[in-house]
Amino acid sequence: MLEPVQIRLPGFSALYRYTTFGMASVVKSNQGEMWLVETKGLESSEVKFKDNAARLWCENATSLTGQQWRYIKVPQKEYERLQPVDFSDLLPFMV
Repeated sequence: MLEPVQIRLPGFSALYRYTTFGMASVVKSNQGEMWLVETKGLESSEVKFKDNAARLWCENATSLTGQQWRYIKVPQKEYERLQPVDFSDLLPFMV
């Protein structure tokens, strides 16, 4: 079983995620925005449907809670190339 790892990001509360690609994490900004962040290795033909479902889930969560939810999918190769040090480095991947 994978153990969660705590990650600290400037401007965001603590993030707990699993150390494997293809799993989603939830990050809460200090401004109260919620981010559904997914790292993705393999891109199959079904992934676009999953992306649409994640965007719809965020829209519904925003409507139901009144709290802004957003979705970001970060391709594994791009993540490795970029070597982000701040959450804002991931914003160009917002779907």
